Amino acid sequence: MKYLLLTGIAVLIIAFEAFPALAHHALLSEFDPNRVVKLTGVVTLIAHMNPHSLIFVDVKNDKGEVEHWVLETLSARQLEAYGIGTSGILKIGDAVDVCGFATKDGVDAMKTFQAPEPISLSLKSIPRPIYTGRLMSPKAMFLSESKKRILGQVSCDE
Repeated sequence: MKYLLLTGIAVLIIAFEAFPALAHHALLSEFDPNRVVKLTGVVTLIAHMNPHSLIFVDVKNDKGEVEHWVLETLSARQLEAYGIGTSGILKIGDAVDVCGFATKDGVDAMKTFQAPEPISLSLKSIPRPIYTGRLMSPKAMFLSESKKRILGQVSCDE
């Protein structure tokens, strides 16, 4: 009887731990796999957070104007596994080639990020910049100079 009770409690704990995973959105709910975007730009910010880290990239369009893009990537822990963590190979100022999926029609294509407010009262007066850009989900990302793949399993041509 005691064994049955402990087994039941263990099953309930495992079931409740799975709820956050069930609540997470699917790629196809926001992004259109038929709208592939290719761009080359410079990394301006890497925000390591969960459930998705954000990589901000400035890209020059055909007119020479700078466009701001936001790559909604993996979790902070997964980026560490790819070597893109806080001390990884991708740094602010790096040139990258990216291909990925644009947002679906009707989905807000803009994403905004502002660093969390510091806990220390002495730092609260320091302005925290707000970053905004067009949202995309990267399929693959490469360092422009070396063509080294740093994210994704496939090339942009597949």
